[in-house]
Amino acid sequence: MNIKTKQRILDLLKMEGPTSQESLAKELELSTMAVSKHLTEFQKQDLVTFDEEKQDRGRPVKKWKLTAKSQSYFPDNHPQLANSIWQSATEVFGQDAIEKILSNHTQKKISEYQEKIPDGSSLGEKVKILSELREKEGYMSSYDIEDENNCSLVEHNCPICLIASNCKEFCGSEVDLFQNILGHDIKITREESILEGDHRCKYNITKQ
Repeated sequence: MNIKTKQRILDLLKMEGPTSQESLAKELELSTMAVSKHLTEFQKQDLVTFDEEKQDRGRPVKKWKLTAKSQSYFPDNHPQLANSIWQSATEVFGQDAIEKILSNHTQKKISEYQEKIPDGSSLGEKVKILSELREKEGYMSSYDIEDENNCSLVEHNCPICLIASNCKEFCGSEVDLFQNILGHDIKITREESILEGDHRCKYNITKQ
């Protein structure tokens, strides 16, 4: 699929709202068959859907529209906005308030993760589930189990990198989170850090 054509169709749907295949073809100077192929592919990717609009005569017309998933193809200022709000909160409420917010956030994540990890799980099982949970949150996580007492967790992406770069406590709260999930008899060492210039964050996890 031509990338420029793909983005042009998505842009037009974004600007015009629900639009028929024929209208898209006319606006983009493409054949209806070409547009149909693009829309079918988009639908398979869950980027578009359609509603059928009844006509006075003939068959209903499909009006194509974007799904929430398509937002990833458009400018997104959420990270910058979140970082700006975080900085403003620090200036207005002070560092003590920020630490309380982080603590509250960490406790919520601990409870959320603990619900997903069965009682009696081994260290390796906990690391596996933790990695899967982090993967769903966008950390591009992987893990390695050397033996029952030694594991590692690797995160190739940091979704909170922009905020964490201005608030180092975020990184500390991540280690606290892992510690509470894996157990206080577990030694967790961050060997690599994206914020320190490495291409990933790597944690060595050892049962003492």
